[in-house]
Amino acid sequence: MKKILVVDDDDSILFLISEILSVVEGVEVLTCGDSILAKQGIEKGGGIDILISDINMPQLTGYDLARAAKANNESAVVILMSGIYDPDKIKKSKADFFIKKPFPYKEFLEEIRKFI
Repeated sequence: MKKILVVDDDDSILFLISEILSVVEGVEVLTCGDSILAKQGIEKGGGIDILISDINMPQLTGYDLARAAKANNESAVVILMSGIYDPDKIKKSKADFFIKKPFPYKEFLEEIRKFI
């Protein structure tokens, strides 16, 4: 079973993504609205297979979480989300994929399934 961690400071986004992923078999979905707590969980070896994170959050950014996830598990898949696309920063963060907000439900689900 793949473990997916979804991080966003917007509770409605966390709920929406959790609901979207609930139809996917073989995954356990964890959500976190606090980037500091998310990083602590990643660094403690939380066994995250896929990180889906917003980029712009208070305290730590999705780029910070992407680097932490890759440092802890090189094979972890990192998917970043934002309304603003900055290819240089995404590349430096070692993210595997970027999804532009807002995103259509079906497109989001299709992209996520590619990594499961």
